[in-house]
Amino acid sequence: MAFFEKVGEQFQSSINSVSAKTKNAMEASTLSSQLKINEDSLKKAYAELGRAFFDKNKDNIPAEYEKQFADIAKAKADVKETGDRLRAVKKIKVCCSCAAEIGLGVKFCPKCGAENEVIEEAIIDTPANVGKCPSCGAKLKPGTMFCNACGTKVK
Repeated sequence: MAFFEKVGEQFQSSINSVSAKTKNAMEASTLSSQLKINEDSLKKAYAELGRAFFDKNKDNIPAEYEKQFADIAKAKADVKETGDRLRAVKKIKVCCSCAAEIGLGVKFCPKCGAENEVIEEAIIDTPANVGKCPSCGAKLKPGTMFCNACGTKVK
């Protein structure tokens, strides 16, 4: 009987060890998740502080931050240039009113109805089930709120 008692004790000890390791792993996972949330919150707070400081001081840059302000100006210029190049490749432009991406040949924004400069004639592939403008008969893409040819509100 002593043999079976010893096996039972070892079995129970193994179960307790596995249980403790599982509990520790779960706690570590929970704490890791909470740490990530806390770090993201801190990063967001620093970014908000940095943006507020930048906005407050962009017209009168403190001498000790000139490099950081120059880096931000360069990064903004790079973002604009890359965005412009991407829109050129995709043959789209940004609406002058709502900043929605629209085709180059679109005169009236389908999102806000604002009149935009036509950059070049765009060939628009439209599915067969697309509606037509009640005013000018132009084909309309699903979800269009304003005709891109005449500006009429369609929804």
